Amino acid sequence: MHHTQSAPVSVILSHNSLVLSCSKMRPLGTTTEAGVLKKTDRNQGKMETPMITLNRTTGTMTVLALMLIALAGCKSEEKVSFSQDVKPIIDKYCIECHQTGGAGLAASGFNLENYAGVMKGTKHGPMVIAGDSAGSNMLVLMEGRADPSISMPHGKMEGASSKELEAIRIWIDQGAQDT
Repeated sequence: MHHTQSAPVSVILSHNSLVLSCSKMRPLGTTTEAGVLKKTDRNQGKMETPMITLNRTTGTMTVLALMLIALAGCKSEEKVSFSQDVKPIIDKYCIECHQTGGAGLAASGFNLENYAGVMKGTKHGPMVIAGDSAGSNMLVLMEGRADPSISMPHGKMEGASSKELEAIRIWIDQGAQDT
């Protein structure tokens, strides 16, 4: 018999059944005296937690489904760094125009030479909203979600790959920190 427990869900697998418990198991009628749990005679070790018993096939499928849901909810993305991950993308696709003396800086006031410039935005407002990639205009322009006449980069220049855009999206959603 295998017994795996991760509070508050307990999974008990045996050769022909699966038992799931959705809260911490504790015998019925337990009492505490000076911090020691004692069984009363009336419960005879029965569990108070509602439990589900499934046959092996259904149980295995249920466990797999629960594991996928748990993994999706526990997804942890690696921390994206401005200096190591985002700035190289900006340098590759944007800096030519959005630096001192560049046409993009002159037209919009958006200076991408450093973190402070990225976060300052344009003369019309912010381009990066920390924690909100969907509302960050820098990403809207780079993904081509804006009018083609203002999508970045302009003209026939190659745009950032989906992997590069995802790195910027994650960085913004993680709070757009100067790391």
